[in-house]
Amino acid sequence: MRHFIRVLFSLFALFSLTFPAAAQEFRLEDFFVGRTAVNGRISGLGSGERRFSGSMNGQWSNQALLLRENYVYEDGERRQGIWRISKVEPGHYIATCTCINGKAMIRVKGDTARFTYDVDIGEKVVRARDRMTRMPDGTVLITSRMGRYLFPVARRDTVFDKRP
Repeated sequence: MRHFIRVLFSLFALFSLTFPAAAQEFRLEDFFVGRTAVNGRISGLGSGERRFSGSMNGQWSNQALLLRENYVYEDGERRQGIWRISKVEPGHYIATCTCINGKAMIRVKGDTARFTYDVDIGEKVVRARDRMTRMPDGTVLITSRMGRYLFPVARRDTVFDKRP
């Protein structure tokens, strides 16, 4: 019987080391409240690569996150947008923005949020597929792949940083 108990505890210890406890689920309202620095680049669109920087300011109230974004591209062009992100249930959000068409459904699983939306680029509407990942260093990375029908059009990588 002792041998059985030792084996059982050994297996439990091995299982604990092999499968660490799941990390706390990424909550948009925890990360984006307050000021967030933004740096990124977009490539494609027939214009090579463009870099941008800026900031976002977020407020959480009544199960909704209001994000005001201000970006400046290297060539001086400025972009502004206002995101309204409503929490429907844990891990599920609905978002609208002044810079997208319609709504984006956001689903969070672990450290990653995924969402899809349509956006006007020039005179064309493209579909953006975003993957937002909370990184080990405390930043959040969004990789956005944009396409029209089945053809890739552009890629945007954006880093959000709360660190001072």
